[in-house]
Amino acid sequence: MLSSRLEYLDAVHRVSEEIGRAAGLTRTQAFELSLAVREAFVNALTHGNSLDCRKKVRLTYRVEGDAVRVSVGDEGSGFSLERAPDPLAPDNLTRSEGRGIFLMRNYVDELKVRPGPGRGAVVCLLKRRRPAAARRAAAAGRRREP
Repeated sequence: MLSSRLEYLDAVHRVSEEIGRAAGLTRTQAFELSLAVREAFVNALTHGNSLDCRKKVRLTYRVEGDAVRVSVGDEGSGFSLERAPDPLAPDNLTRSEGRGIFLMRNYVDELKVRPGPGRGAVVCLLKRRRPAAARRAAAAGRRREP
């Protein structure tokens, strides 16, 4: 558990990337995981805990077979994915809200939000290792793009 302090952001990012690499994710996959965890951590600090350093953010990392699961929980009033604004909607293109959720969805294989124990929200992220053949096919596809 960490106090709600922005000073921890870089350490959370670095640890998340290191855990991803230790779990067998590629460098790119580990970086994507760390970016998603970073976004979830920032949301927990700012939206959930309102930067109140007396409130805590709980990070849990778990390696499950071919995946890494990370949970980021806050002590706020709760959150629902369904109520998150769509940053691609025309009315929201210039607004900053909703971009973190959008990024998380694109960086991990699974994103869920559930109520925290007591109060708050827990953002659950899952990043799967892709087999080598799938990585090679994706890389080949990127090289062919103009």
